[in-house]
Amino acid sequence: MSDESLGNAVDAGFADFELMRTDSDLDAIRGPEFDAILAAAETRD
Repeated sequence: MSDESLGNAVDAGFADFELMRTDSDLDAIRGPEFDAILAAAETRD
């Protein structure tokens, strides 16, 4: 599989994920653990 084909497949997968995601899914991942992950990601170099 070429890099372009792989990129298109990944984009399609993310598009499918976006369609499946709901507000309740987002609420489920929000919270102290999510905030800690964001804070850690922001401090990484």
